[in-house]
Amino acid sequence: MAVICAECGEKNSDEALTCGMCGIVLRKIGSNVAPGLPAGRPAAPMPGAAQMPGPAPRQGVGAATNIPLPRALPNARPLPPPPASLRRPATAFPQASMEYAGIFTRFVAMVIDNVILILILSAVGGIAFASHQMALIGGIYPLAIIVAWLYFALQESGDKQATFGKSLMGIMVTDVDGFPISFGRASARFFSKMFLSGLFFSIGYLIAFFTPKKQSLHDMIAGTIVV
Repeated sequence: MAVICAECGEKNSDEALTCGMCGIVLRKIGSNVAPGLPAGRPAAPMPGAAQMPGPAPRQGVGAATNIPLPRALPNARPLPPPPASLRRPATAFPQASMEYAGIFTRFVAMVIDNVILILILSAVGGIAFASHQMALIGGIYPLAIIVAWLYFALQESGDKQATFGKSLMGIMVTDVDGFPISFGRASARFFSKMFLSGLFFSIGYLIAFFTPKKQSLHDMIAGTIVV
């Protein structure tokens, strides 16, 4: 007579101790009561069952276990994400696919940016002369430095990673791994370019012809590239 497993419904022989499908124990050794049968229906005793070791129940899906499942803690909240300063953007240019911007392309972009800055500062200077604001006229050079710094640093660390001139030429500034740069790194790049790269016949710009990644002096100092 077959013994039906109460767990999975598999039919087993009346001498089976465990279910052949799910491994659940059908009856204890030496007992003639099979859990798989309806109540009151004993299983045929197996001679010598007390001396015969039964197989260990199988662990896994369908196996009998008393290990309680973990429960979620009440009012549990997910961990907050790490601060933005510790996160890097998910998108970057793979090293193998980087194409460094040409020197001529960068020169044209610089000319466009300088023209835009001259127009901005000329407008500020014209307003100062028209309104006879001598204090503003005397401070035009520091103001020009501040305007140029914010013009380059804010745009190169922004979403486009490029100034207006660089965007028109289809190039942008990244770190050496292809990730966007921070405002601090963009500021270091600007001041290095302004006070160092132009020294000694602009040698800081000219070394871009000889470096593997076409980096100028200010790019090497700030750890940036133009792609």
